[in-house]
Amino acid sequence: PGGLLHKFQCPLDELPRSTTGHITVEDSFTTTNYFYSYHPMDGYSGSGRPPLIIPHVGGPGSGNQILLSMSGGPFIHLLKEDKFMKYQKRSYFEFADVLLVDFPSGVGFSATKSVDVGTYENMKSHLIKFFLDLADKNSEIDLKNRDIIFWGVSYGGALSSLLTKELSERGFKIKGLLL
Repeated sequence: PGGLLHKFQCPLDELPRSTTGHITVEDSFTTTNYFYSYHPMDGYSGSGRPPLIIPHVGGPGSGNQILLSMSGGPFIHLLKEDKFMKYQKRSYFEFADVLLVDFPSGVGFSATKSVDVGTYENMKSHLIKFFLDLADKNSEIDLKNRDIIFWGVSYGGALSSLLTKELSERGFKIKGLLL
């Protein structure tokens, strides 16, 4: 008995709520199907909407979904106790919604027709199109009308820096960049 669900140490109805999807971006360089997961916090007590954190683990080649169990995410690994992971109440989910995007193209659950991700300019162009499309297509996330905080490590820091400037110039409410 058990399997993966047996290894979780919390009831499934206590897991954070999430929405997942793909946004396809095409240009003359390649076509990419970017995967994202959105995790709204429950019980926000401030005024308006909670801020949105968009983190990136670096890499390249790392899917950002790993942040659900690292760097302040809502799960912790319990390898020494022969358990897979458990829900931890103290995480960045206490004060912000989180949007995890698997970028650059071809990492995590994102897929691309090209094995070459191209230059930073190619990636920036693709990701700007991704965020503009997501802002138009997903009213739950509401990217245009809320405070956004990017954070990135290593390669993710370089991409986050490029994105914050460009998205800010396009009317997004960028309130922070953590590197």
